[in-house]
Amino acid sequence: MRRFFRFLTVALTEFLAVIFLSQALLADYQVKEIRNVVYKVADGEKITLNLFLPQENGADLKNLPTLIFLDSGCWYSNGPGNGAFWGSDAWNCAAQGYAVVSVGHRSLTHVVFPAQIEDVRAAVRFLRAHADEYGLDPNRFASMGCSSGGHLSTTLGIADAVSPFDVGENLDQSGQVNVVVDFYGPTDFTTYLNHFDSGNPACVYMVLGADSEKEYPLQVESLLRAAHRYSTVNYVDADYAPTIIFHGVVDPVVPISQSALFYESLRRNGVKAKFIVSNVGIHDVRSLDDLDVIRQQVFDFLKEFGF
Repeated sequence: MRRFFRFLTVALTEFLAVIFLSQALLADYQVKEIRNVVYKVADGEKITLNLFLPQENGADLKNLPTLIFLDSGCWYSNGPGNGAFWGSDAWNCAAQGYAVVSVGHRSLTHVVFPAQIEDVRAAVRFLRAHADEYGLDPNRFASMGCSSGGHLSTTLGIADAVSPFDVGENLDQSGQVNVVVDFYGPTDFTTYLNHFDSGNPACVYMVLGADSEKEYPLQVESLLRAAHRYSTVNYVDADYAPTIIFHGVVDPVVPISQSALFYESLRRNGVKAKFIVSNVGIHDVRSLDDLDVIRQQVFDFLKEFGF
């Protein structure tokens, strides 16, 4: 019995030591917030991003791997937020030495496509141009988004040499990220139209240049041309960025075939890619799996590429 209590005392002491050590390590890390940074001005509109930069003992860090979240829903944006998926776990990101950037873009409700793609690629170029100022490693940028944000994230994987979406400032910098994280984003609008016929979300028609599905039968040819131009799958080549894709089989908004076709194209072109399928997931990250599990899957993929 005495031996048992001695063992229990030692075990409890070691457990408390781990707890206090973990708290001490976390206490060394803080998150410095820099909000409403103007990365682009278009037609008088200021387009902004927010940065969340880890510090250690109050000191700025250098060469931070950078996680870029695209704040987008149906290609609308109310400006940058708190990093969403990443920002909800800022302490974990800080403790692992990641910077988080939350990027807004012009809304589809008042600026026609492909302004939204041009915006997010401009954000990447801006961040590279100011990498020293913010302590970012320009060779370790990863983008992530959900739904329309997933689509925009995939457009950031396109190599500069084949991208038609790089316009504006900082053109001496690359608009391509080093890793793409895609949560159920549409990647082939041509098959998207064919899959749903005239039952697509209204914003899909707006992306392709029609005001509503009522105009669909009258504008099939022009819509298909736009669908081809804005489909990421048509820009995949051997220089496309490594990509991890998440999608649920019962997604009622973006069919899982979108991600399957995209994954096949990536693999066919020799791009490092991973496709994680949820048998129960709908059009919501939280439905795909436990968030900690998803986050670890993303981190594991990023670490393959030096993040």
